[in-house]
Amino acid sequence: MTFEEIIEILFPYLYSIRRLKTYLSFDLIFPTTWEFPNNLLEKLQVTQNEGNDGKMITSIVTVPNQSALTLSVIQKIIYHNLEREEKERLFKSKVSELKKLFGSTNLEQLKHLEFNVYEETDKDADPQLYGTDDDEGIERNGEGT
Repeated sequence: MTFEEIIEILFPYLYSIRRLKTYLSFDLIFPTTWEFPNNLLEKLQVTQNEGNDGKMITSIVTVPNQSALTLSVIQKIIYHNLEREEKERLFKSKVSELKKLFGSTNLEQLKHLEFNVYEETDKDADPQLYGTDDDEGIERNGEGT
């Protein structure tokens, strides 16, 4: 992945990139509602401070030769939370649709109401969007990190 593509992913959340002696610190601003899955946090050194406007300033520190791995994990955190937010919006929308349906449909018809859920197989999932568990995601020169 090119530097421009990395910046495009990080830009909405990027506060700064700093050099701390022999370390790099990626300072990002995330909503306080975002979660950081333990399996991802185990790979990072993270500190958080409350910022303004309901935001959390998250500093992720790494050594320069591990920055590609760090950026990959940051990307996964961002995609994880964007997916959660979209699911929440979809859930609220579907609940609203169900309320309208229950308000306008008679009881006998509602008793026969069924839900058919399409279950996605692994081959249908988009690894670019969700990342993978083997620390791939952000790439250098078209090769995995």
